[in-house]
Amino acid sequence: MISKSKLALVAIVLALGVTIHAQPFSIAPVQDGHVCNDTQYGPTQAYSSSGIHIRNIAGRRRVGYVMYDLSGVKVAGRLFQNVTLSVMGYDPGAIVVYGIKEELDDAFVGLNFNQLTWATVPAGVPNNPSPAVDSPVQLDMDDLVGPLLNFTAPARGVRASTDPSQELADFLNKDTDGIVVLLLAPAEGANAIIRSIEYAGGELRLEGELGGTALAASGPTPADKATDVPRDVRLSWKPGAYAATHNVYLGTSLYDVNNASVAQPLGVLVSKGQTGTTFDPPKLSYGQTYYWRVDEINGAPDFTVIRGPVWSFEVEPYSYAVKPISATASSSHNADMVPGKTIDGSGLDGQDRHSTGQDQMWLS
Repeated sequence: MISKSKLALVAIVLALGVTIHAQPFSIAPVQDGHVCNDTQYGPTQAYSSSGIHIRNIAGRRRVGYVMYDLSGVKVAGRLFQNVTLSVMGYDPGAIVVYGIKEELDDAFVGLNFNQLTWATVPAGVPNNPSPAVDSPVQLDMDDLVGPLLNFTAPARGVRASTDPSQELADFLNKDTDGIVVLLLAPAEGANAIIRSIEYAGGELRLEGELGGTALAASGPTPADKATDVPRDVRLSWKPGAYAATHNVYLGTSLYDVNNASVAQPLGVLVSKGQTGTTFDPPKLSYGQTYYWRVDEINGAPDFTVIRGPVWSFEVEPYSYAVKPISATASSSHNADMVPGKTIDGSGLDGQDRHSTGQDQMWLS
C-alpha cells in the first residue's frame, strides 16, 4: 500500500512533469484599433491614435479590436496555458474581452485596423443598420465567444499583466487557422484607454506558456493535411502523457469537428472512451476532405479532458486523369484501336491485364 505522503509526492512529481519544460511565449498584435459611434466620431468615421479606446460614456462610445498571428508559436500537441494580457495603461477603466468566432477571421485578414469604422467592421458590433449615434455600446453576441477575460486597465504609463484566464487559453487552443481576433468592450460606464502598437512599446501583448508535456494527442496518421489517402485508412495518433481513454471526432465539417463535445456530439463523435490509439472509420468517400480530433481523458481521480487539435486529410480520388502519351505504330485497325492504349493504362481490363476488348486494345 502506498502511503498518503508518497501519493502526495507522486502528485507533485506529475505536476512538475507537466510544467517544468513549459515554453513561455509573448506575442505582439499584427493589428489593433477601435471603432466609434458617438458625437465626436460617428459610425462612418475612422479614428486612429496611439491608444485603443474602450469607452461607454456619453459622447464616447468605442470598442477595440486586436488581431494576433499564432502560427509561429503553436506547437502540435502542446497547449496554451496561464494565458494573460500584458497591458500598457493610459486611462483606467473596466474592460471585457471577447473572441471573434473563427469562421469570421478571414473577414479581418488584410484590413487596416486604423481605417475601421463602426459601419464597416466585419463582426462584433451591430452595424446593419448601426444603432443610434451615441447610444450605449451594444455587441453582436452571435459573432463572439466569451467573455474570455475581465480586467481593469492600469494607470497611465504603467504596464501590468491580467490574471491568467483559462477561457482565453481555451479560445487559443481551439484555433485552427493561426489567426485570432479579440474584441475589447467597455463595461457599463467605463472610460478606458490602453496603448496600441502605434505607441512604441505600448502593444497589448498576449503572453503565457505552451505546456511542456504533450498532454494532448499528437503525431496523427495520416499526417495533417495529407492528400491521396486510401479510403480504408486506419487513423492513429500518439497519446497524451497521462491519457487513459480517448474520444474520437471525425466528419466532413470543420465547424462540427472543432466545436463538438460529449454533451453536444454534433454527429461527429465516432468513438467515446476507447482505450486504443487507432480508429478504423467505415469506408470513406472518394475525393472528400475529412476533419478529425482526438480528446484525451486523463485517469483518476480528475478524469481531465485534454482537447486535441483538429487535423484534416483528403481521400484519394475515384479516378486519376491519364496524361496524354504519344505513341506510333506502322498501322492501326481503326481510329479507336490505337497503340497509345498499350502504355497509358486505358488498354487494361478490370484485372489490370492487357484487354482484348475492341474498345480497349490496340490492333494493327
